[in-house]
Amino acid sequence: MLFQLAEIGIPWVNEFPDSFKGQVIGFILLVALLWKFAKPGISTMLNDRASRIQEAQSQVELALSEAKSVKSDYSSRLSGIEEEQRQRIAEAVREAEQVRGEIIAEAQHTAALIQRRAQEELAREQTRQRILLHRELVQQTMSAAEQSVTAFSQEPVQRQLIQEFVSQVATTNEKGA
Repeated sequence: MLFQLAEIGIPWVNEFPDSFKGQVIGFILLVALLWKFAKPGISTMLNDRASRIQEAQSQVELALSEAKSVKSDYSSRLSGIEEEQRQRIAEAVREAEQVRGEIIAEAQHTAALIQRRAQEELAREQTRQRILLHRELVQQTMSAAEQSVTAFSQEPVQRQLIQEFVSQVATTNEKGA
């Protein structure tokens, strides 16, 4: 039909301007609905995840403070021992340093694992939410397109479109003759 119009000298014409407007309005409504309903859910999930990460971080800090308290406990014990027990003190200091190093190393390792796991979970959740959002967008778009096709495929609408086309062609032929 567009080729026929081009052959008789009429440039391209949008046959369904109301449909196009409807699609644009539908898309804008879809974006607004997604912004209104999907954004709070995603924000809530991200905030919950951030609070869990903060809680894990506070647990790590507690473990580090416990390690520091163990170190200070050993230091206070060492200050009261007399000169003759210096060898025992040196042994206790070495043991305390080793334990402290192990505790700190273990706490740092645990913190790194928790942080990495949290980042991986956050990345997976973001990817999953993006996929869900994309699916919802496609589903809404398909639904809007289906409704548009259904609206324009009704017999009265088709008859009116045919009648308008015939009258346009007749008017064009009369002007050309």
